[in-house]
Amino acid sequence: MELNRVTDKLMFMLLSRGLDDRLQEVIDASRKGTRKERLNLSHISEEAKPTVKKFVSIFKENFSTKQTAEMISRVNSLKIVEEIGETVKVQKFISLGSYDNATNQILLNKYEDREIPFEKWETLMHELLHMASTKETDHGTITGLEIPGYIGLQLNEGYTEYLAEKYFTKGMKYTNTDDYKVFFAKGIENVVGSKRMEKYYFDANIGELVKDLEKYAKRKDIFKLLFLIDKIEDPFFTSREIRSIVLEIAKINEAKLEKDYQDGKLSDEQFDIEYAIKVIEYKKNNLWSEETVVKKDGNSFLLVDQGKSSDLYEFTPTEETYQK
Repeated sequence: MELNRVTDKLMFMLLSRGLDDRLQEVIDASRKGTRKERLNLSHISEEAKPTVKKFVSIFKENFSTKQTAEMISRVNSLKIVEEIGETVKVQKFISLGSYDNATNQILLNKYEDREIPFEKWETLMHELLHMASTKETDHGTITGLEIPGYIGLQLNEGYTEYLAEKYFTKGMKYTNTDDYKVFFAKGIENVVGSKRMEKYYFDANIGELVKDLEKYAKRKDIFKLLFLIDKIEDPFFTSREIRSIVLEIAKINEAKLEKDYQDGKLSDEQFDIEYAIKVIEYKKNNLWSEETVVKKDGNSFLLVDQGKSSDLYEFTPTEETYQK
């Protein structure tokens, strides 16, 4: 993967000097164990309590017993604070909420000086996922898919929002997103699979994710990809750079599918369908949910999901097809 700007090349060169060592620290870091606790919400305000209860209930349904126990342990010491914020007129981005992993505190911001829709439910779900993906280690506190101060911040934000939408707020309609961070995160999840990606996220171990991706791309290219994703909220970030990220993620998915096909893990038909979803359609900026239906007609197929349909694709002719 190539970085187009000279400034990005210089910044990446400086960043990458200590990145291998820091990544290995994340992989090797000893995560502190969590004893099983009963849920205690006595310290949560009456206003926030129903939302937190709902979060815990949905979390239990979708994630592992271990992940749930660790989440409950953090909820039991969680602080939720609400503040009224003021914005500067020229301010482009504002924060509706934030999570401080050092103090295990969620801050919710409401702005009365602007007509900004404050979706407390959606904001709190997102921040609670940050809380649930935080781990105390012998190398400090780590949250989700990032190496603090180095790399992964925006991938972590994108994946957190993706999980929030998929499991807590929008369901399979997460595919109708205009948030490129969500789009990038889902594209990377397509490579490693949802359960493994979720494990890396809740284990706060981006190092294991990078190791997994290294089966299909060079580590330096993976670092460049994560570095470029981190710059997405830069005011000078261009559509050309967004396109570069999309093509790189599609390329990694293509390499993974081709390896699985050569290893006999995918049939001819499975390869064609997965290639359409994770490579061709991804390049077209289309996401497809886990509920996507594949409609077959002879040697052709199309994808149908939530009222939308893909272009018509043809299955690759096999030797058996030619004989017929």
